[in-house]
Amino acid sequence: MMQTSDILEKLDIPRHKLYYLEQKGYIRPKRVPRGDLEAREFTEEDFKKIQAIWKYLKRGFKHKIAYRKAMEELNKLAKEKKETMQIKENQQLKIKGRVVVGQSMKELTSMKIGGKTDFFVVPQDLDDLKLVLSFCREKNIPFFVIGNGTKLLMRDEGFKGVIVKLGEHFKSIKNEGKRTRVGAGVNLSTLIDFTTERGFSGIESLSGVPGTIGGAIVRNASAFGEDISQRVLSVRVLDKDNNYLTLSKEDIGFDYRSSVFLDNKDWVIIEAELELWPRKKEEIVLRLEEIRRKKVLSQPISFASAGCIFKNPPPYSAGFLIQEAGCLGMKIGDAQVSLQHANFIINKGNATARDVLRLIQEIKRKVKDKFNISLEPELEIV
Repeated sequence: MMQTSDILEKLDIPRHKLYYLEQKGYIRPKRVPRGDLEAREFTEEDFKKIQAIWKYLKRGFKHKIAYRKAMEELNKLAKEKKETMQIKENQQLKIKGRVVVGQSMKELTSMKIGGKTDFFVVPQDLDDLKLVLSFCREKNIPFFVIGNGTKLLMRDEGFKGVIVKLGEHFKSIKNEGKRTRVGAGVNLSTLIDFTTERGFSGIESLSGVPGTIGGAIVRNASAFGEDISQRVLSVRVLDKDNNYLTLSKEDIGFDYRSSVFLDNKDWVIIEAELELWPRKKEEIVLRLEEIRRKKVLSQPISFASAGCIFKNPPPYSAGFLIQEAGCLGMKIGDAQVSLQHANFIINKGNATARDVLRLIQEIKRKVKDKFNISLEPELEIV
Protein backbone atom coordinates (compact mmCIF):
# COMPACT_ATOMS: atom_id res chain seq x y z
CA MET A 1 0.00 0.00 0.00
CA MET A 2 1.08 3.59 -0.66
CA GLN A 3 0.13 6.73 1.24
CA THR A 4 -0.59 10.20 -0.14
CA SER A 5 2.95 11.38 0.57
CA ASP A 6 4.36 8.47 -1.47
CA ILE A 7 2.19 9.37 -4.46
CA LEU A 8 3.10 13.05 -4.27
CA GLU A 9 6.81 12.27 -4.06
CA LYS A 10 6.97 9.62 -6.80
CA LEU A 11 4.83 11.43 -9.37
CA ASP A 12 5.55 15.05 -8.46
CA ILE A 13 1.81 15.73 -8.75
CA PRO A 14 0.37 18.77 -6.92
CA ARG A 15 -1.61 17.86 -3.79
CA HIS A 16 -4.71 19.72 -4.98
CA LYS A 17 -4.70 17.76 -8.27
CA LEU A 18 -4.65 14.47 -6.41
CA TYR A 19 -7.54 15.51 -4.17
CA TYR A 20 -9.51 16.78 -7.18
CA LEU A 21 -9.18 13.39 -8.91
CA GLU A 22 -10.50 11.75 -5.75
CA GLN A 23 -13.42 14.19 -5.39
CA LYS A 24 -14.48 13.57 -9.00
CA GLY A 25 -14.40 9.82 -8.48
CA TYR A 26 -11.55 9.18 -10.91
CA ILE A 27 -9.62 7.45 -8.13
CA ARG A 28 -10.77 5.84 -4.89
CA PRO A 29 -8.26 5.31 -2.08
CA LYS A 30 -8.35 1.88 -0.48
CA ARG A 31 -8.42 3.34 3.01
CA VAL A 32 -9.53 6.86 3.97
CA PRO A 33 -8.87 7.68 7.66
CA ARG A 34 -11.40 10.26 8.77
CA GLY A 35 -9.88 13.73 9.08
CA ASP A 36 -6.39 12.71 7.92
CA LEU A 37 -5.87 13.39 4.21
CA GLU A 38 -2.18 12.47 4.31
CA ALA A 39 -2.90 8.98 5.65
CA ARG A 40 -5.01 7.90 2.69
CA GLU A 41 -3.79 4.56 1.33
CA PHE A 42 -3.59 3.54 -2.33
CA THR A 43 -3.01 0.19 -4.03
CA GLU A 44 -0.46 -0.40 -6.79
CA GLU A 45 -3.33 -0.30 -9.30
CA ASP A 46 -4.42 3.09 -7.91
CA PHE A 47 -0.88 4.36 -8.37
CA LYS A 48 -0.75 3.23 -12.01
CA LYS A 49 -4.09 4.93 -12.69
CA ILE A 50 -2.97 8.21 -11.08
CA GLN A 51 0.32 8.03 -12.99
CA ALA A 52 -1.46 7.56 -16.32
CA ILE A 53 -4.00 10.35 -15.67
CA TRP A 54 -1.29 12.76 -14.55
CA LYS A 55 0.72 12.05 -17.71
CA TYR A 56 -2.15 13.35 -19.85
CA LEU A 57 -2.98 16.24 -17.52
CA LYS A 58 0.62 17.45 -17.88
CA ARG A 59 0.14 17.44 -21.65
CA GLY A 60 -2.74 19.89 -21.28
CA PHE A 61 -5.73 17.55 -21.60
CA LYS A 62 -8.82 18.34 -19.55
CA HIS A 63 -9.63 16.01 -16.65
CA LYS A 64 -12.35 13.98 -18.38
CA ILE A 65 -10.28 13.44 -21.50
CA ALA A 66 -7.15 12.68 -19.47
CA TYR A 67 -9.09 10.08 -17.50
CA ARG A 68 -10.53 8.50 -20.66
CA LYS A 69 -7.14 8.32 -22.37
CA ALA A 70 -5.50 6.93 -19.25
CA MET A 71 -8.11 4.19 -18.93
CA GLU A 72 -7.79 3.30 -22.62
CA GLU A 73 -4.05 3.00 -22.16
CA LEU A 74 -4.32 0.89 -19.00
CA ASN A 75 -6.98 -1.36 -20.53
CA LYS A 76 -4.78 -1.91 -23.58
CA LEU A 77 -1.83 -2.83 -21.38
CA ALA A 78 -4.00 -5.19 -19.34
CA LYS A 79 -5.28 -6.83 -22.52
CA GLU A 80 -1.75 -7.28 -23.87
CA LYS A 81 -0.64 -8.79 -20.56
CA LYS A 82 -3.59 -11.19 -20.57
CA GLU A 83 -2.97 -12.20 -24.19
CA THR A 84 0.71 -12.70 -23.45
CA MET A 85 -0.11 -15.04 -20.59
CA GLN A 86 -2.58 -16.94 -22.76
CA ILE A 87 0.00 -17.47 -25.49
CA LYS A 88 2.68 -18.49 -23.03
CA GLU A 89 0.31 -21.01 -21.43
CA ASN A 90 -1.58 -22.28 -24.47
CA GLN A 91 1.36 -22.43 -26.86
CA GLN A 92 3.91 -23.64 -24.31
CA LEU A 93 6.08 -20.65 -25.19
CA LYS A 94 7.66 -20.22 -21.79
CA ILE A 95 9.77 -17.12 -22.27
CA LYS A 96 10.59 -14.17 -20.04
CA GLY A 97 10.07 -11.64 -22.82
CA ARG A 98 6.97 -10.10 -24.34
CA VAL A 99 4.39 -11.95 -26.46
CA VAL A 100 1.55 -10.08 -28.18
CA VAL A 101 -1.36 -11.47 -30.19
CA GLY A 102 -2.52 -9.66 -33.31
CA GLN A 103 0.11 -6.92 -33.32
CA SER A 104 -0.42 -4.34 -36.08
CA MET A 105 2.65 -4.17 -38.29
CA LYS A 106 1.91 -0.52 -39.01
CA GLU A 107 3.40 0.23 -35.60
CA LEU A 108 6.57 -1.76 -36.32
CA THR A 109 7.58 -0.60 -39.81
CA SER A 110 8.96 2.69 -41.07
CA MET A 111 6.34 2.83 -43.86
CA LYS A 112 3.50 2.53 -41.31
CA ILE A 113 1.85 -0.09 -43.50
CA GLY A 114 0.75 -3.67 -42.93
CA GLY A 115 -1.85 -5.94 -41.41
CA LYS A 116 -1.58 -7.85 -38.15
CA THR A 117 0.82 -10.63 -37.30
CA ASP A 118 -0.46 -13.69 -35.46
CA PHE A 119 2.20 -13.29 -32.76
CA PHE A 120 4.75 -10.59 -32.00
CA VAL A 121 7.55 -11.78 -29.72
CA VAL A 122 10.35 -9.82 -28.05
CA PRO A 123 12.86 -12.31 -26.59
CA GLN A 124 14.48 -10.89 -23.48
CA ASP A 125 17.78 -12.75 -23.86
CA LEU A 126 19.55 -15.53 -25.78
CA ASP A 127 17.73 -18.30 -23.94
CA ASP A 128 14.41 -16.70 -24.88
CA LEU A 129 15.49 -16.35 -28.51
CA LYS A 130 16.52 -19.99 -28.74
CA LEU A 131 13.21 -21.10 -27.24
CA VAL A 132 11.23 -18.98 -29.71
CA LEU A 133 13.18 -20.22 -32.74
CA SER A 134 13.00 -23.86 -31.60
CA PHE A 135 9.27 -23.51 -30.94
CA CYS A 136 8.61 -22.10 -34.42
CA ARG A 137 10.71 -24.75 -36.15
CA GLU A 138 9.20 -27.66 -34.21
CA LYS A 139 5.65 -26.44 -34.89
CA ASN A 140 6.42 -25.42 -38.50
CA ILE A 141 5.35 -21.86 -37.73
CA PRO A 142 6.82 -19.22 -40.08
CA PHE A 143 8.90 -16.58 -38.32
CA PHE A 144 10.55 -13.37 -39.42
CA VAL A 145 13.07 -11.29 -37.48
CA ILE A 146 12.82 -7.51 -37.78
CA GLY A 147 14.92 -4.60 -36.62
CA ASN A 148 13.26 -1.21 -36.96
CA GLY A 149 11.12 -2.32 -39.89
CA THR A 150 12.99 -0.32 -42.54
CA LYS A 151 13.47 -1.68 -46.07
CA LEU A 152 10.35 -3.69 -45.33
CA LEU A 153 6.84 -3.74 -46.79
CA MET A 154 4.35 -5.81 -44.82
CA ARG A 155 1.32 -7.00 -46.76
CA ASP A 156 -2.17 -5.75 -45.89
CA GLU A 157 -3.34 -9.24 -44.91
CA GLY A 158 -0.65 -9.42 -42.25
CA PHE A 159 1.82 -12.18 -41.36
CA LYS A 160 0.66 -15.70 -40.55
CA GLY A 161 3.29 -16.62 -38.02
CA VAL A 162 5.65 -15.02 -35.53
CA ILE A 163 7.38 -11.67 -35.90
CA VAL A 164 10.48 -11.52 -33.69
CA LYS A 165 12.14 -8.31 -32.50
CA LEU A 166 15.29 -8.56 -30.39
CA GLY A 167 15.01 -7.26 -26.82
CA GLU A 168 17.31 -5.31 -24.50
CA HIS A 169 19.94 -8.06 -24.16
CA PHE A 170 20.78 -7.54 -27.83
CA LYS A 171 21.37 -3.79 -27.49
CA SER A 172 24.77 -3.72 -25.79
CA ILE A 173 27.82 -1.83 -27.09
CA LYS A 174 31.37 -2.53 -25.91
CA ASN A 175 34.39 -0.61 -27.11
CA GLU A 176 37.89 -2.14 -26.96
CA GLY A 177 40.32 0.14 -28.73
CA LYS A 178 39.57 0.23 -32.44
CA ARG A 179 37.18 -2.70 -32.09
CA THR A 180 33.55 -2.23 -31.09
CA ARG A 181 31.18 -5.11 -30.33
CA VAL A 182 27.59 -4.22 -31.08
CA GLY A 183 24.37 -6.12 -30.35
CA ALA A 184 22.22 -6.74 -33.42
CA GLY A 185 19.32 -4.79 -31.91
CA VAL A 186 21.28 -1.55 -31.46
CA ASN A 187 19.96 1.39 -33.48
CA LEU A 188 22.50 2.86 -35.88
CA SER A 189 21.81 6.29 -34.40
CA THR A 190 22.60 4.97 -30.90
CA LEU A 191 25.83 3.39 -32.13
CA ILE A 192 26.91 6.60 -33.85
CA ASP A 193 26.21 8.63 -30.70
CA PHE A 194 28.26 6.11 -28.68
CA THR A 195 31.27 6.10 -31.00
CA THR A 196 31.20 9.87 -31.53
CA GLU A 197 31.27 10.49 -27.78
CA ARG A 198 34.35 8.26 -27.50
CA GLY A 199 36.10 9.72 -30.53
CA PHE A 200 35.84 6.82 -32.98
CA SER A 201 35.02 7.35 -36.63
CA GLY A 202 33.95 5.28 -39.62
CA ILE A 203 30.16 5.03 -39.66
CA GLU A 204 29.13 8.67 -39.83
CA SER A 205 27.80 8.24 -43.37
CA LEU A 206 25.02 6.04 -41.95
CA SER A 207 23.78 8.87 -39.75
CA GLY A 208 20.03 9.20 -40.13
CA VAL A 209 19.56 5.65 -41.41
CA PRO A 210 16.67 4.46 -39.20
CA GLY A 211 17.74 0.84 -38.89
CA THR A 212 19.51 -1.50 -36.50
CA ILE A 213 23.02 -2.88 -36.87
CA GLY A 214 21.55 -6.32 -37.65
CA GLY A 215 19.37 -5.00 -40.45
CA ALA A 216 22.21 -2.87 -41.79
CA ILE A 217 24.44 -5.94 -42.11
CA VAL A 218 21.77 -8.09 -43.77
CA ARG A 219 21.38 -5.57 -46.61
CA ASN A 220 24.84 -4.02 -46.43
CA ALA A 221 23.43 -0.55 -45.72
CA SER A 222 25.23 2.26 -47.48
CA ALA A 223 25.09 6.02 -47.81
CA PHE A 224 27.26 8.70 -49.40
CA GLY A 225 29.62 6.18 -50.99
CA GLU A 226 30.30 4.13 -47.85
CA ASP A 227 28.73 0.89 -46.63
CA ILE A 228 28.67 -1.06 -43.38
CA SER A 229 30.74 -3.91 -44.84
CA GLN A 230 33.80 -1.64 -44.82
CA ARG A 231 33.67 -1.61 -41.01
CA VAL A 232 32.61 -5.20 -40.22
CA LEU A 233 35.25 -7.62 -38.92
CA SER A 234 32.96 -10.49 -37.94
CA VAL A 235 29.36 -11.35 -37.13
CA ARG A 236 28.02 -13.84 -34.59
CA VAL A 237 24.82 -15.66 -35.55
CA LEU A 238 22.46 -18.44 -34.52
CA ASP A 239 22.05 -20.89 -37.40
CA LYS A 240 19.00 -23.01 -38.27
CA ASP A 241 19.98 -25.56 -35.60
CA ASN A 242 20.46 -22.89 -32.91
CA ASN A 243 24.23 -23.33 -33.08
CA TYR A 244 26.54 -20.34 -32.76
CA LEU A 245 28.54 -19.36 -35.81
CA THR A 246 31.15 -16.64 -36.10
CA LEU A 247 31.39 -15.39 -39.67
CA SER A 248 34.27 -13.35 -41.02
CA LYS A 249 33.73 -10.51 -43.49
CA GLU A 250 34.64 -12.93 -46.28
CA ASP A 251 32.12 -15.51 -45.03
CA ILE A 252 29.35 -12.91 -45.08
CA GLY A 253 29.76 -12.34 -48.82
CA PHE A 254 28.90 -8.66 -48.79
CA ASP A 255 27.76 -7.20 -52.09
CA TYR A 256 25.75 -4.18 -53.18
CA ARG A 257 22.67 -4.15 -50.92
CA SER A 258 23.11 -7.83 -50.05
CA SER A 259 24.88 -10.45 -47.96
CA VAL A 260 24.78 -14.19 -47.28
CA PHE A 261 21.90 -13.56 -44.85
CA LEU A 262 19.46 -12.89 -47.68
CA ASP A 263 19.91 -16.53 -48.74
CA ASN A 264 19.88 -17.84 -45.16
CA LYS A 265 16.80 -16.24 -43.66
CA ASP A 266 16.69 -18.70 -40.75
CA TRP A 267 20.04 -17.39 -39.47
CA VAL A 268 19.69 -14.72 -36.80
CA ILE A 269 22.41 -12.14 -36.23
CA ILE A 270 23.30 -11.79 -32.54
CA GLU A 271 26.13 -9.26 -32.60
CA ALA A 272 28.83 -7.78 -34.81
CA GLU A 273 32.39 -6.65 -34.34
CA LEU A 274 33.34 -3.43 -36.12
CA GLU A 275 36.69 -1.78 -36.68
CA LEU A 276 36.70 2.01 -36.29
CA TRP A 277 39.52 4.49 -35.94
CA PRO A 278 40.30 7.35 -33.55
CA ARG A 279 39.38 10.86 -34.61
CA LYS A 280 38.78 14.14 -32.86
CA LYS A 281 35.22 14.36 -31.60
CA GLU A 282 34.84 17.88 -33.03
CA GLU A 283 35.72 16.61 -36.52
CA ILE A 284 33.23 13.74 -36.25
CA VAL A 285 30.48 16.13 -35.15
CA LEU A 286 31.16 18.42 -38.12
CA ARG A 287 30.97 15.44 -40.47
CA LEU A 288 27.68 14.33 -38.93
CA GLU A 289 26.20 17.80 -39.28
CA GLU A 290 27.22 17.87 -42.94
CA ILE A 291 25.62 14.48 -43.63
CA ARG A 292 22.42 15.39 -41.82
CA ARG A 293 22.14 18.64 -43.80
CA LYS A 294 22.44 16.67 -47.02
CA LYS A 295 19.76 14.22 -45.92
CA VAL A 296 17.33 16.98 -44.96
CA LEU A 297 17.80 18.61 -48.37
CA SER A 298 17.66 15.43 -50.46
CA GLN A 299 15.31 13.03 -48.66
CA PRO A 300 11.64 13.22 -47.57
CA ILE A 301 12.42 12.62 -43.90
CA SER A 302 9.12 14.12 -42.71
CA PHE A 303 7.10 11.31 -44.34
CA ALA A 304 6.85 7.62 -43.55
CA SER A 305 8.89 5.61 -46.05
CA ALA A 306 11.09 2.54 -46.40
CA GLY A 307 14.04 4.50 -47.76
CA CYS A 308 15.18 3.92 -51.33
CA ILE A 309 12.87 1.47 -53.10
CA PHE A 310 15.08 0.33 -56.00
CA LYS A 311 18.71 -0.67 -56.37
CA ASN A 312 20.84 1.58 -58.57
CA PRO A 313 21.50 -0.14 -61.94
CA PRO A 314 25.12 0.82 -62.85
CA PRO A 315 26.08 3.31 -64.09
CA TYR A 316 22.78 5.08 -63.35
CA SER A 317 20.99 6.05 -60.18
CA ALA A 318 17.48 4.65 -59.89
CA GLY A 319 16.22 8.07 -58.80
CA PHE A 320 17.46 9.67 -62.03
CA LEU A 321 15.79 7.00 -64.19
CA ILE A 322 12.51 7.24 -62.28
CA GLN A 323 12.46 11.03 -62.57
CA GLU A 324 13.33 11.01 -66.28
CA ALA A 325 10.61 8.42 -66.90
CA GLY A 326 8.06 10.95 -65.65
CA CYS A 327 7.23 9.26 -62.35
CA LEU A 328 8.01 12.14 -60.00
CA GLY A 329 4.96 12.77 -57.81
CA MET A 330 3.05 9.83 -59.29
CA LYS A 331 0.45 8.60 -56.81
CA ILE A 332 -1.73 5.56 -56.22
CA GLY A 333 -3.98 5.82 -53.21
CA ASP A 334 -1.90 7.42 -50.47
CA ALA A 335 1.37 6.01 -51.82
CA GLN A 336 3.35 8.61 -53.75
CA VAL A 337 6.71 8.91 -55.49
CA SER A 338 8.44 11.62 -53.49
CA LEU A 339 8.87 15.00 -55.15
CA GLN A 340 12.11 15.40 -53.20
CA HIS A 341 13.77 12.09 -54.08
CA ALA A 342 12.32 9.96 -56.88
CA ASN A 343 13.60 6.68 -55.42
CA PHE A 344 11.45 7.13 -52.32
CA ILE A 345 7.81 6.08 -52.06
CA ILE A 346 6.16 7.93 -49.21
CA ASN A 347 3.03 7.18 -47.23
CA LYS A 348 0.83 10.28 -47.33
CA GLY A 349 -1.30 8.97 -44.49
CA ASN A 350 -3.32 5.85 -45.24
CA ALA A 351 -1.37 4.04 -47.95
CA THR A 352 -1.79 0.29 -48.20
CA ALA A 353 0.72 -2.33 -49.27
CA ARG A 354 -1.43 -2.84 -52.36
CA ASP A 355 -1.04 0.86 -53.24
CA VAL A 356 2.74 0.61 -52.90
CA LEU A 357 3.02 -2.60 -54.92
CA ARG A 358 0.91 -1.15 -57.74
CA LEU A 359 3.05 1.98 -57.72
CA ILE A 360 6.25 -0.10 -57.84
CA GLN A 361 4.96 -2.00 -60.87
CA GLU A 362 3.99 1.22 -62.64
CA ILE A 363 7.43 2.75 -61.99
CA LYS A 364 9.15 -0.38 -63.29
CA ARG A 365 6.98 -0.33 -66.42
CA LYS A 366 7.68 3.32 -67.20
CA VAL A 367 11.45 2.98 -66.68
CA LYS A 368 11.53 -0.19 -68.79
CA ASP A 369 9.59 1.51 -71.60
CA LYS A 370 11.85 4.57 -71.66
CA PHE A 371 15.31 3.11 -70.95
CA ASN A 372 14.91 -0.67 -71.45
CA ILE A 373 16.25 -1.12 -67.91
CA SER A 374 14.56 -3.40 -65.38
CA LEU A 375 14.65 -1.88 -61.92
CA GLU A 376 15.10 -4.29 -59.01
CA PRO A 377 13.43 -3.45 -55.67
CA GLU A 378 15.72 -3.45 -52.65
CA LEU A 379 12.99 -3.56 -50.02
CA GLU A 380 11.69 -6.88 -48.72
CA ILE A 381 8.02 -7.73 -49.16
CA VAL A 382 6.67 -9.99 -46.41
